[in-house]
Amino acid sequence: MHCLYNYEDATPRVLTTPVAFDRFAPIMERETIHEIREAVRNGRIQHEFTPADVNNALGIDWAGTFLPKHRVGNPGRHTELFVRVRSGVYELRAEKRS
Repeated sequence: MHCLYNYEDATPRVLTTPVAFDRFAPIMERETIHEIREAVRNGRIQHEFTPADVNNALGIDWAGTFLPKHRVGNPGRHTELFVRVRSGVYELRAEKRS
């Protein structure tokens, strides 16, 4: 069972099926990267960080899968949001400017 927090009406939503959870995955990804960028900007997370740093700052428990899944050169061809500095240490990939 997964819980997704609905920021619009401030209530948690319990998602019981993988299909329902997958529907919200892009929203969670956008919110998570936004929160990580904000935490780095505000100094809650250092420029180079570990999954534990992100988990502690954001109050989540899945950064250990999120960061490598979205690192530059990931084998699943997921969005490349982080650069792996060394084993277990990441930094934000530079934002593309238009």
